[in-house]
Amino acid sequence: MDELEGVVEDIRFKSEESGFTVFDIDAGEVLITCTGTLSYISVGDNVRLKGRWKVHPVYGEQFNIEWCEVEKPSTLDAIEKYLASGMIKGIKEVTAHRIVEHFGEDTLDVLDNHPERLIEIEGIGETRARVITESYLSQKGIREVMIFLQGLGVTPGQAMRIYKTYGLETTARVKANPYDLTYKVYGIGFATADKMALNMGFASDSKERIEAGTYYCLQEAANNGDTYLPEEILLEYAARLLNTDEDRIKEAIASLTINNYLAMDNIDGVRAVYLKPFYTAENNVVKRLMELSSVEFKELNSLIDEDLEEIQENMGLAFAEEQKRAICSALGKGILILTGGPGTGKTTTLKGIISMFEKNGIKTYLAAPTGRAAKRMSEATGIEAKTIHRLLEYNGIEFKRDEEQRLECDAIIIDEASMIDIILMNNLLRAINPGTRLVIAGDVDQLPSVGAGNVLRDIIDSGLFEVVRLNQIFRQASLSNIIVNAHRINQGLYPFLDNSSSDFYFIREKEQARILELIKDVVMRRLPEAYNLSPADIQVLSPMKKGTLGTHNLNAVLQELINPPSQVKKEIKLKDRTFREGDRVMQIRNDYNKEWESIDESGMGVYNGDIGIIRSIDIESNTITVDYDGRKTIYDISDLEELALAYAITVHKSQGSEFNTVVMPMSYGAPMLMTRNLLYTAITRAKERVVLIGDEQRMYMMIKNNRIEERYSGLKWRLQRLKDYLI
Repeated sequence: MDELEGVVEDIRFKSEESGFTVFDIDAGEVLITCTGTLSYISVGDNVRLKGRWKVHPVYGEQFNIEWCEVEKPSTLDAIEKYLASGMIKGIKEVTAHRIVEHFGEDTLDVLDNHPERLIEIEGIGETRARVITESYLSQKGIREVMIFLQGLGVTPGQAMRIYKTYGLETTARVKANPYDLTYKVYGIGFATADKMALNMGFASDSKERIEAGTYYCLQEAANNGDTYLPEEILLEYAARLLNTDEDRIKEAIASLTINNYLAMDNIDGVRAVYLKPFYTAENNVVKRLMELSSVEFKELNSLIDEDLEEIQENMGLAFAEEQKRAICSALGKGILILTGGPGTGKTTTLKGIISMFEKNGIKTYLAAPTGRAAKRMSEATGIEAKTIHRLLEYNGIEFKRDEEQRLECDAIIIDEASMIDIILMNNLLRAINPGTRLVIAGDVDQLPSVGAGNVLRDIIDSGLFEVVRLNQIFRQASLSNIIVNAHRINQGLYPFLDNSSSDFYFIREKEQARILELIKDVVMRRLPEAYNLSPADIQVLSPMKKGTLGTHNLNAVLQELINPPSQVKKEIKLKDRTFREGDRVMQIRNDYNKEWESIDESGMGVYNGDIGIIRSIDIESNTITVDYDGRKTIYDISDLEELALAYAITVHKSQGSEFNTVVMPMSYGAPMLMTRNLLYTAITRAKERVVLIGDEQRMYMMIKNNRIEERYSGLKWRLQRLKDYLI
């Protein structure tokens, strides 16, 4: 890491939202352009910087700051520049000159300790003096807070997030308990808080540390899909992480429970420890599901046969018996669960349900968990479908639609429900009026949600609700080897690999380096030449992130082939990644506050798994504009941790998406990843064709590995307990 010292001469750009700043310093002989998350920097500041040099394609060499130490302006010229910089309300160049001319070297001392003396300056009355003083003290407070945080080893970006949460109370709050950041500040985990605390002298066995570490263990469990952990497992995990005994962990659990951070329950004889939001969500979901399912709509039953005949005639088809049962159940039951694999007529059944609702004057809303899934639902049904967040009118802070202002409709149809986690399901059900029909559709054999919970499977396995499982593969679908092989894999059978069809290919190769070369050839030459495709029509999927055939390496390789560097394409480097105009990228975590605009509307929220294209990069402001199917979103450089290249994505991240062509390597990997339902999910993402490249035996091992991802989820148990009580 290199070091620089100098005086801030000019601030070229500053983002009020993220704190990202571009400024020039006078380092003695030349002006040097510096960049970093340093909103508190002012013209005239003496700075000592640590960071790394980078070469900007337009602006040349720049210094990218990773650490900063600031001293007050020390010369009269620097003080005047600081006051005239625009940072302090009520002071412009003329006033700044008068203040420095009057007070000289005592100027900052007057502002710090005797601001009432400002009225000695011509043109400054008591009101203006008060405005100047308040603004100066605010800027001084921000500066002191940021310097304090960086002294604890916090990066400038992290310091900005902490300051946004606590404001001028930051120093006092952090000194009292830095571990509080774990609970309160998004993006600040236990490791960061722990580093700060230990730098401040907190003992490694302090009560605050033990509690925060225990809480962190449950956060990690939630990130892995669990809504709770058995106490025995939590005790072992936390004791190992914190290097302490289990009695201290029990004390932490008790304290966190008393303070409403955790909740305890006894699930099927096991003591379960929850983060409070997941405990609340599970109980609420059970309550709401029972309310909705308790209503039956018998008054329309006499019309069903006539309506079905007319709907079939209008659609030009004949429904199978299971499809008819689903349509009738959707009309007569409070809740219907519709599940089935590709080619089994799930979309046709949903269209039949929608038609039945329309004929009976039932106002219906359609929704799905992600933007891409909602778009597919709209295209398939011809009716607008929204994301669940948009349906519930999420404003970046809360859902507008809830118990106080519920959705005004008679029926709601949700597709791709395997992707819905327990928190989202809770928010959805809170907004549904009792007496509203709810149709939940999804493929239960796909991978479960990225978020915590096993919602669709738990609801089906509870046995409490009407479930229609579509199993019949229809004639047209039976001509597709994608669909035939997907069902064979799901049944534990080996797929047909004779390459006789035009939509399913297997290329045999065992060496990983050779598999990588084949992926490059297939994406760039074979598929485009054979099917008149662009590489943009092809999505590479991988079970894993790391290794030769993991998404990290595949993205680096494919980016250089599909979207290589060019003098006409701007780019931004971030650690080990480069983002370039024209790149395909993915949002990798939910950002409910991210604003977007399209031609005819605007809104908030970009979600985990959304895929878009970088349309433009503004070098001066270090911002990127990403187009998500017409919704344009601007990212500041401090937000780029939320983006990843998407030439290759994990199968988990592909849920809810559909791609023209899917290419996937078949090689060795962790058994927990190389499973039957992962392979099934990958294949069913393709509309036109699938190309698998790799070791046939590895694929067979995946098919044999029917390890359903076991998650600690209490929803099924709660529903079944209620079922036993009702019986």
